[in-house]
Amino acid sequence: HLVKQPEDYIGAFRVLPKNLLRMFTHAYQSFIFNKILSKRIKDGMPLNQAIVGDVVCFRGGDGLPDASRTQEVTQVDIDGINNLIRKKRAWVTHSLIGHGYEPGDGIEGVVLSDLGIDLPLLTRGFEVAEMPELASKGGCRAVVIGAGPVFDVSADDACVGVTAEFFLPKGCYATVLLREYMKE
Repeated sequence: HLVKQPEDYIGAFRVLPKNLLRMFTHAYQSFIFNKILSKRIKDGMPLNQAIVGDVVCFRGGDGLPDASRTQEVTQVDIDGINNLIRKKRAWVTHSLIGHGYEPGDGIEGVVLSDLGIDLPLLTRGFEVAEMPELASKGGCRAVVIGAGPVFDVSADDACVGVTAEFFLPKGCYATVLLREYMKE
């Protein structure tokens, strides 16, 4: 497309399938999420325990993290929130940044600044007027999730490998889980 119309970048993107186009948006959101998570780990901040300024989500009716039910952790409620986390009724989250993103007082703003990301410019980038189908309001994702209720590894029928059976909620990647198991 660009060979025939060298300045038509929107048109060039429009020749791609919509699901592939959305992957660009989701990949960048995941990149930033992973940078924030890496900074949290590098700084020795807990993953299964909230600190003041974190945002947590609560367990939904299906027993999984419900990103629509969140709360910012304050000094007043931190003990109660951490009790819910221990009982698997709440999870520490980080943002999937989009046009609706509003930074809190936690680690996310520090990471965006370290990456040299201009927040107003970034959030506008998730709402492209010429391609509204790529817009993403953003949201949040739990930083730790169990691979349950069952994680089973067994020899495959041909005895040349293994079969792994597990369940992960939407937004979690099997490759990441398997990488962690293969490290051990």
